[in-house]
Amino acid sequence: MEETGKVSGWLGVAAAVVGLLAFFGITNVDELQRKLNPDSTNAAACKRADQAYKSYQEVTIYSSKAGAARAYAEELRHVVSATDNEELQAAFRANITSSELYAQARDSEAPYLDRVKLGVKIITDRGAWRSLCGELEKESG
Repeated sequence: MEETGKVSGWLGVAAAVVGLLAFFGITNVDELQRKLNPDSTNAAACKRADQAYKSYQEVTIYSSKAGAARAYAEELRHVVSATDNEELQAAFRANITSSELYAQARDSEAPYLDRVKLGVKIITDRGAWRSLCGELEKESG
């Protein structure tokens, strides 16, 4: 009987903790980690985005530039959900949009100059979030 009381007590404590976390909008372990250590999650998001951009740039002449741009945009979608920093999320989303527009232009065989402009936009948008990542690294370091 004593064991049953202990188990009930621990279940009650666990339910209270889960309820408290839910009250603050935390529904999984990743969200809890982001709340407890936002600098770490921002750094991880920036690192993952850097790796995605590196992969995008490594497209060979035998690969599809449109496919690489889509893969880059898809990876950035995951990166957006890995941080709670709204400014950083907005910069990643802008880069997602430019990457998707570039992929569409490549698929539709848009005029060369249009494709070049969209390719430059990807680089410009990457520069915006990279700059924010650099600022966040300085603040946390």
